[in-house]
Amino acid sequence: QSMALRWDKPVLSVGESRILDVQMVNHRLLVSSSMQSGQSFRLALQYINAAGDYEGSPAAVDEWTSGKFDDESRPDILLSTDQTLVGLAYRLSDRSKSKQQYRIVMCDTNLAVLYRKEISVDAGNYEFVPVDMAVSNAGNIFLLGSLTNSGDKKSKTPAESHYRLYAW
Repeated sequence: QSMALRWDKPVLSVGESRILDVQMVNHRLLVSSSMQSGQSFRLALQYINAAGDYEGSPAAVDEWTSGKFDDESRPDILLSTDQTLVGLAYRLSDRSKSKQQYRIVMCDTNLAVLYRKEISVDAGNYEFVPVDMAVSNAGNIFLLGSLTNSGDKKSKTPAESHYRLYAW
């Protein structure tokens, strides 16, 4: 396989959208983007073909109202192992709270929404920090995070924190 440059093009966002991420899905490049209108946010997915051009129109997969949308709540693209499920996962509530809300939007490879799920994580007296998220081929969601004592700023070392795995 030659590693020569095949093409070099600007990836233009559609309208006022902001490109969030790219991921290979079944040998196709998938772009996730967000658009803000006042306090409303919309997430979209769209493929880029082998020539570097967008395929069709962006598929709007979710919309919500929020006071802010920053890198802390930036959606991650999730892929099942067999790549038949494509999802976006993001935090809805502030990270500093022990109880946090996440939203998962799961689509098929044609970018049709299969389901949306809001999940709650209640860490009690601890601060929950998400580490990784995964989706199974059956659509089950797994969220790994670390729990640290939110009242003690010195307990941020791995020996004084522990991990918790949530599954839905």
